Amino acid sequence: MVGGSIQHLRRWGFTPATRRTQVISVVEACLLLSLGIFVASSSPVSASMAAKPTIDATSPLPVSTLGVKYGIRVTGGGRPRTTVPTTVPTTVSTTVPRTVSTTVPTTVPTTVPATVPTTVSTTVPTTVPTAVPTGQNCSDPVWSSSNPEDSYNVDPNDAEYWWVNNDAWNGSAGPQTIYVCDQSSWYATSDQPNVQGAVETYPDTEYDVGGRNSLSTEPISRFHSITSTFSEDYPTAGSWDAAYDLWLNNWSIETMIWNQWSGGQDYWPDQATISLTLDGVPYKFFDNGGELMFFRETQVSSGSVDILAAYDWLVQNGYVSAGDVPTQLEYGVEICSTSGSETFPMTGLTFSIS
Repeated sequence: MVGGSIQHLRRWGFTPATRRTQVISVVEACLLLSLGIFVASSSPVSASMAAKPTIDATSPLPVSTLGVKYGIRVTGGGRPRTTVPTTVPTTVSTTVPRTVSTTVPTTVPTTVPATVPTTVSTTVPTTVPTAVPTGQNCSDPVWSSSNPEDSYNVDPNDAEYWWVNNDAWNGSAGPQTIYVCDQSSWYATSDQPNVQGAVETYPDTEYDVGGRNSLSTEPISRFHSITSTFSEDYPTAGSWDAAYDLWLNNWSIETMIWNQWSGGQDYWPDQATISLTLDGVPYKFFDNGGELMFFRETQVSSGSVDILAAYDWLVQNGYVSAGDVPTQLEYGVEICSTSGSETFPMTGLTFSIS
């Protein structure tokens, strides 16, 4: 386009001498005119201008004579210089959480039973339940009865080992009432006539070996121990004896062991002439027509008795056999007569069998 303008100037009479100056002036005018048109119209850059060398955007741009003259800074391509940040952040956050929960429960229950049962019991318990002597009178009875033959089962939910019996068995017996706290603590109030010295009642505690519902079949020879303790507070008046009544072979053989007696019952110990010792305690023995009777040489109201020792003595002396079977153990008071109504308290009793 600029070349075309020069041809027109020649046609208009410009001389060669003045051509350079004139041309420059014309060119400058044209340039200024073009720039004014560009700025005013915001039109796209013309092809001629687009063809101008592009200046490196990263280097300082030269200022043309035109720009200096007219106070305008022009860059190649007609684009305002864009300042690009050259400072790039070099500090990158490298901090990551360094504290990580690494706490794992390190306290583990280490306490275990130090004693571990290593012995398995293969022995069936043969020691039967026993009552603990209280040494006291029954003060708050749980059961009572005036029925001559009434009985109280102390352990109805068990094998029914223990019973307390009023046992006014003789047809000539007078009135009697028994009051029971448990098998080792009870009392009977009894008013008995003297009928030729006969036994009228036997209030007692009964222990069935093996339980009433499943009586034992074990013979004497199989037992290691049969012992008992007792305590009572019977009156001094009347005629009576405090005694064990022991049965073998389903009540076919009776053995009695007397601890104390009163009144007309003195007769029977006097019949005993055989002396012996059971567990260090001196006794006398009397075979009363098959009723085997032991009497302490010294009467006591409390103490212990080795029942198995008595059975062993009977076996050794031919009164019973080692094959005979203990069926029932009882302890109470045989009452023959009283001086009016009297009270007979049982204050303690145990049986222990193995």
